[in-house]
Parts: sequence; structure tokens; C-alpha cells
Amino acid sequence: MNEKIIDKIKKLAAKAESAKEIGNIEEAAAFSAKVNEMLTQYNLDMASLQTEEEQPVSGEKFFDMKVNYRWKVDLLTVLCEYNYCEAIYHRHFKDVRYNRHGRYTVYEKEKSVSIIGRPENVEVVRYLYSMLVSQFEAMAGSAWRSYLADIRKQLTEMGYSPDSRVYKDPGKHTNATSAHIYKTSFYKGAVAGVLRKLREQMKAAEQKHGAKITDLVLVNDAAVKAYVKENFPGLGTMRSGGGELDASAYRKGVKAGENASMARGVATGDQVATRMLNS
Repeated sequence: MNEKIIDKIKKLAAKAESAKEIGNIEEAAAFSAKVNEMLTQYNLDMASLQTEEEQPVSGEKFFDMKVNYRWKVDLLTVLCEYNYCEAIYHRHFKDVRYNRHGRYTVYEKEKSVSIIGRPENVEVVRYLYSMLVSQFEAMAGSAWRSYLADIRKQLTEMGYSPDSRVYKDPGKHTNATSAHIYKTSFYKGAVAGVLRKLREQMKAAEQKHGAKITDLVLVNDAAVKAYVKENFPGLGTMRSGGGELDASAYRKGVKAGENASMARGVATGDQVATRMLNS
């Protein structure tokens, strides 16, 4: 049964990738929703059968997920928590430096991650993460280009030529939002939108499956937490950082996150605490 569900997920993933390549984000998100619906039913079936075929919780360290920005950490953490898994992030040593306060350690920007859960659940999390990162990056780029075009149109009307410094880099010479702040705001909004959508889907899942969903989540959480306690003692935490936000970009990101309906689970709130290991 494990091989069967994973095979179905791979086929759906291939279809979703095809939808993504032609730019149909809505269709790709619909395939994601189907994956999660199928995974929920699969976990419920396995829990009711209680057979020896069910794979135990385990952990695998991944280096290929490109977790190099805080919004990606938050997105992956949410997907893990909503799909019976948990993410452990590993910082990697880069250098030792000194300032007037003394010695301090510098870590690489990109992190590797250990995803703890049953193999089929881990595979779904990895697939959804890859798909949503790709979608959100494309959407953020498109939204930024549209914003920049509007700003430059206004500058042209004010008399600035395309060769001027102001026109070339309005974020530096005017009060326009920079590309970094705009896209970061969009990404944070997208993660918030995903969380909001998950809350809505959780209500629907509870209405459909009743107490079975609560029991399933509790059982899986207990198994995952037991594995983490045994294999990852002494974990630290990260918390969501601050920083300047562009309200318009954030709202567009929220809308993108809400439209990417692809998961169900137990909401944990807007502030996402994540686990961290140094390595």
C-alpha cells in the first residue's frame, strides 16, 4: 500500500509539474489539493487497519531543498506540521569572526533539513514544498515587474528619462519599495495565506471525518515527537523575524497563498517556531 500511494503521488506530481510549466498556477494548486486529500485518506486507512505494513516514523536529512531564506523555513515548517511531519533545520559552519564584543560564529545562509515522519508523508511534504516555492517565486517576480512598471510610468510622466538614475533604480532614489523588500513582503504574505487556507480546510476535514482526524493527528504527533526526542536532544529554536514590509505586496502574497489550496491539518498560529541544530 505504501508503494501504491507513493506511485499515485508521483503521477499527480508529474501532472502538476506539467501544469506549472504552462503557467497554470490554479491547475497546479488543484493537483496539490488532490495530493493532500489522498494523503489524509491514506493515513486514516492505515490507522484503521493497524497492519504491520505501515512504515514507522523515521528521519532523513536533505541537502537539496534550498532552504536559504526565512520565508522558505516558515513554509516548510507549516507543510510539515500539516502533513504529519516535523522539520529539523541544520546550520552549517562558515567562519569565526571577531568584533569589539569578542568572538562569534558565522553560518552559511543555506540550511539543510531533516524531515521526520513516515516515508509517504515526507515525500508529499517535499513535493508540495518544491511546487509552492516555484509558484511563489514566479508570482513574486511577476508582481514585482508589474509594480516597477507602474513606478517607472509615473516617473516618465514626471519628466524622468529611461537613462536617468532615478528611473533605473527608483528604490534607491525615491520612496518606492526596493525589489528585496517587495518580494520578501510577498513571500511572507504567501505563507500567511497558506496558513489561513489551512484553517479553513481543517474545519472541512473535521466535518467530514469527525474525531478520526483529531485521533490521527494526536497519534502521529506522538510518534514524531518521540523520534525527535530520542534522536535530536538539545534543540534550539528560531522565531519569525521582523523587517520592513510593503503592505500591497504582502496582500498580494496572502491572496496567492490562499489560492494555493493544497493542505489540511492543525493550525498552529501565525508565529511559527522552528527547530534548529548546529552542525
